[in-house]
Amino acid sequence: MKKTTRTSTSILTSSIVAAIALLSSNVQASVITQTFDLGTSPSGTMITGGVGGLIPWIAINTLPVGSFLQSFTILAKLEIAITDNWASDLCAYVDSNPGAPGTAAILEVGGYGSMGTVTTQIDWANGQNGAGTTANDTKTAGTDFPAGIDLSTAQLSVGNGYNDTPTWSGTISVTYTEVVPEPATAVLGGLAFGLLTLRRRQRNA
Repeated sequence: MKKTTRTSTSILTSSIVAAIALLSSNVQASVITQTFDLGTSPSGTMITGGVGGLIPWIAINTLPVGSFLQSFTILAKLEIAITDNWASDLCAYVDSNPGAPGTAAILEVGGYGSMGTVTTQIDWANGQNGAGTTANDTKTAGTDFPAGIDLSTAQLSVGNGYNDTPTWSGTISVTYTEVVPEPATAVLGGLAFGLLTLRRRQRNA
Protein backbone atom coordinates (compact mmCIF):
# COMPACT_ATOMS: atom_id res chain seq x y z
CA MET A 1 0.00 0.00 0.00
CA LYS A 2 2.84 2.38 0.88
CA LYS A 3 4.57 1.61 -2.42
CA THR A 4 1.40 2.49 -4.30
CA THR A 5 1.07 5.75 -2.39
CA ARG A 6 4.66 6.70 -3.11
CA THR A 7 4.21 5.94 -6.78
CA SER A 8 1.10 8.13 -6.91
CA THR A 9 2.98 10.95 -5.21
CA SER A 10 5.80 10.63 -7.71
CA ILE A 11 3.36 10.79 -10.62
CA LEU A 12 1.64 13.89 -9.19
CA THR A 13 4.98 15.59 -8.55
CA SER A 14 6.03 14.95 -12.15
CA SER A 15 2.71 16.36 -13.34
CA ILE A 16 3.22 19.57 -11.38
CA VAL A 17 6.74 20.03 -12.73
CA ALA A 18 5.42 19.58 -16.26
CA ALA A 19 2.57 22.01 -15.59
CA ILE A 20 4.95 24.64 -14.26
CA ALA A 21 7.12 24.33 -17.36
CA LEU A 22 4.06 24.71 -19.57
CA LEU A 23 2.35 27.54 -17.71
CA SER A 24 5.44 29.62 -17.01
CA SER A 25 5.47 30.53 -20.68
CA ASN A 26 1.98 32.03 -20.23
CA VAL A 27 3.15 34.85 -17.94
CA GLN A 28 2.73 38.05 -19.93
CA ALA A 29 4.00 41.62 -19.58
CA SER A 30 1.33 44.22 -20.25
CA VAL A 31 2.53 47.56 -21.61
CA ILE A 32 0.73 50.45 -19.92
CA THR A 33 0.79 54.16 -20.77
CA GLN A 34 -0.36 56.93 -18.44
CA THR A 35 -0.57 60.55 -19.57
CA PHE A 36 -0.36 63.71 -17.50
CA ASP A 37 -2.55 66.34 -19.17
CA LEU A 38 -1.23 69.87 -18.73
CA GLY A 39 -4.18 71.47 -20.51
CA THR A 40 -4.92 72.86 -23.94
CA SER A 41 -3.18 75.91 -25.43
CA PRO A 42 -3.37 78.81 -24.68
CA SER A 43 -4.23 77.64 -21.16
CA GLY A 44 -2.15 75.17 -19.21
CA THR A 45 -0.65 74.26 -15.86
CA MET A 46 1.56 76.58 -13.82
CA ILE A 47 4.40 74.75 -12.08
CA THR A 48 6.66 76.25 -9.43
CA GLY A 49 10.37 75.59 -9.89
CA GLY A 50 12.37 73.16 -7.76
CA VAL A 51 11.43 70.15 -5.64
CA GLY A 52 8.89 72.23 -3.73
CA GLY A 53 6.81 72.55 -6.88
CA LEU A 54 6.69 68.86 -7.80
CA ILE A 55 3.18 67.65 -8.71
CA PRO A 56 2.62 64.01 -7.70
CA TRP A 57 1.54 61.85 -10.62
CA ILE A 58 1.86 58.19 -9.58
CA ALA A 59 2.33 57.69 -5.83
CA ILE A 60 4.85 55.26 -4.40
CA ASN A 61 3.54 51.76 -3.59
CA THR A 62 0.43 52.15 -5.79
CA LEU A 63 1.64 50.10 -8.77
CA PRO A 64 2.27 46.34 -8.62
CA VAL A 65 5.81 45.18 -7.92
CA GLY A 66 7.57 44.73 -11.25
CA SER A 67 6.11 47.84 -12.94
CA PHE A 68 9.28 48.55 -14.88
CA LEU A 69 9.73 51.96 -16.49
CA GLN A 70 10.08 51.84 -20.28
CA SER A 71 9.88 55.41 -21.60
CA PHE A 72 8.82 59.04 -21.21
CA THR A 73 7.34 61.12 -24.01
CA ILE A 74 6.87 64.87 -23.91
CA LEU A 75 4.73 67.00 -26.21
CA ALA A 76 4.44 70.23 -24.28
CA LYS A 77 4.41 73.93 -25.14
CA LEU A 78 5.72 76.64 -22.85
CA GLU A 79 2.82 79.10 -22.74
CA ILE A 80 4.15 81.60 -20.21
CA ALA A 81 7.77 82.21 -19.27
CA ILE A 82 8.45 84.36 -16.22
CA THR A 83 12.16 84.98 -16.77
CA ASP A 84 14.33 82.80 -18.98
CA ASN A 85 12.30 79.59 -18.65
CA TRP A 86 12.48 77.02 -21.45
CA ALA A 87 9.95 74.46 -22.65
CA SER A 88 12.49 71.75 -21.81
CA ASP A 89 12.47 72.77 -18.12
CA LEU A 90 9.39 70.56 -17.73
CA CYS A 91 10.53 67.27 -16.25
CA ALA A 92 9.49 63.81 -15.05
CA TYR A 93 10.91 63.11 -11.59
CA VAL A 94 11.24 59.58 -10.15
CA ASP A 95 11.94 59.72 -6.41
CA SER A 96 12.44 56.77 -4.06
CA ASN A 97 11.98 59.01 -1.00
CA PRO A 98 9.08 61.37 -1.79
CA GLY A 99 8.72 62.25 1.89
CA ALA A 100 12.01 64.15 1.55
CA PRO A 101 12.01 65.16 -2.14
CA GLY A 102 15.35 65.77 -3.75
CA THR A 103 17.33 63.63 -1.32
CA ALA A 104 17.24 60.24 -3.06
CA ALA A 105 15.81 60.70 -6.56
CA ILE A 106 16.46 57.95 -9.09
CA LEU A 107 15.81 59.77 -12.35
CA GLU A 108 15.05 63.22 -13.72
CA VAL A 109 14.12 63.49 -17.38
CA GLY A 110 14.14 67.11 -18.51
CA GLY A 111 14.73 70.19 -16.40
CA TYR A 112 17.79 72.40 -16.29
CA GLY A 113 20.33 70.40 -14.35
CA SER A 114 19.50 68.18 -11.38
CA MET A 115 16.90 69.07 -8.76
CA GLY A 116 18.48 67.92 -5.52
CA THR A 117 20.30 64.60 -5.37
CA VAL A 118 19.50 62.60 -8.50
CA THR A 119 21.24 59.43 -9.67
CA THR A 120 20.57 60.10 -13.36
CA GLN A 121 19.53 63.36 -15.05
CA ILE A 122 19.06 63.70 -18.82
CA ASP A 123 17.79 66.53 -21.01
CA TRP A 124 15.07 66.54 -23.64
CA ALA A 125 16.45 66.69 -27.17
CA ASN A 126 14.73 70.00 -27.93
CA GLY A 127 12.63 72.78 -26.41
CA GLN A 128 15.56 74.88 -25.19
CA ASN A 129 13.84 78.19 -25.79
CA GLY A 130 11.23 80.50 -24.27
CA ALA A 131 7.47 81.06 -24.51
CA GLY A 132 5.86 79.54 -27.59
CA THR A 133 8.45 76.76 -27.84
CA THR A 134 7.41 73.09 -27.84
CA ALA A 135 9.39 70.19 -26.42
CA ASN A 136 8.72 66.99 -28.39
CA ASP A 137 10.86 63.98 -27.51
CA THR A 138 10.91 60.40 -26.21
CA LYS A 139 13.47 58.92 -23.84
CA THR A 140 13.75 55.15 -23.52
CA ALA A 141 15.03 52.81 -20.81
CA GLY A 142 18.24 51.01 -21.70
CA THR A 143 19.10 53.64 -24.30
CA ASP A 144 18.72 57.04 -22.68
CA PHE A 145 18.55 56.06 -19.00
CA PRO A 146 19.19 52.86 -17.01
CA ALA A 147 16.70 50.02 -17.40
CA GLY A 148 15.19 48.16 -14.46
CA ILE A 149 13.57 51.07 -12.59
CA ASP A 150 10.55 49.66 -10.74
CA LEU A 151 7.92 52.39 -10.41
CA SER A 152 6.25 50.53 -7.56
CA THR A 153 9.17 51.58 -5.34
CA ALA A 154 9.18 55.29 -6.22
CA GLN A 155 6.91 58.28 -6.73
CA LEU A 156 6.60 59.75 -10.19
CA SER A 157 6.01 63.49 -10.32
CA VAL A 158 5.91 66.28 -12.89
CA GLY A 159 8.06 69.28 -12.16
CA ASN A 160 9.74 72.46 -13.27
CA GLY A 161 13.48 71.85 -13.25
CA TYR A 162 14.41 75.53 -13.29
CA ASN A 163 12.72 78.37 -11.37
CA ASP A 164 9.78 80.81 -11.15
CA THR A 165 6.20 79.81 -12.10
CA PRO A 166 5.93 79.23 -15.87
CA THR A 167 2.94 77.58 -17.54
CA TRP A 168 2.89 74.62 -19.94
CA SER A 169 0.17 73.08 -22.09
CA GLY A 170 0.23 69.66 -23.74
CA THR A 171 1.11 66.28 -22.28
CA ILE A 172 3.84 64.16 -20.79
CA SER A 173 3.41 60.38 -20.86
CA VAL A 174 5.01 57.42 -19.13
CA THR A 175 5.10 53.84 -20.37
CA TYR A 176 5.85 50.88 -18.11
CA THR A 177 5.31 47.12 -18.08
CA GLU A 178 3.41 45.01 -15.58
CA VAL A 179 3.91 41.26 -15.29
CA VAL A 180 0.46 39.65 -15.52
CA PRO A 181 0.18 35.91 -14.73
CA GLU A 182 -2.37 33.91 -16.68
CA PRO A 183 -5.46 32.63 -14.80
CA ALA A 184 -3.99 29.16 -15.13
CA THR A 185 -1.63 30.10 -12.28
CA ALA A 186 -4.51 29.24 -9.96
CA VAL A 187 -4.41 25.68 -11.30
CA LEU A 188 -0.82 25.35 -10.07
CA GLY A 189 -1.99 26.35 -6.63
CA GLY A 190 -4.58 23.57 -6.69
CA LEU A 191 -2.04 21.01 -7.83
CA ALA A 192 0.41 22.05 -5.13
CA PHE A 193 -2.31 21.74 -2.48
CA GLY A 194 -3.16 18.28 -3.77
CA LEU A 195 0.47 17.20 -3.57
CA LEU A 196 0.79 18.51 -0.01
CA THR A 197 -2.38 16.68 1.08
CA LEU A 198 -1.25 13.42 -0.50
CA ARG A 199 2.14 13.61 1.20
CA ARG A 200 0.50 14.13 4.58
CA ARG A 201 -1.68 11.08 4.01
CA GLN A 202 1.44 9.09 3.08
CA ARG A 203 3.19 10.05 6.31
CA ASN A 204 0.13 9.03 8.33
CA ALA A 205 -0.25 5.69 6.55
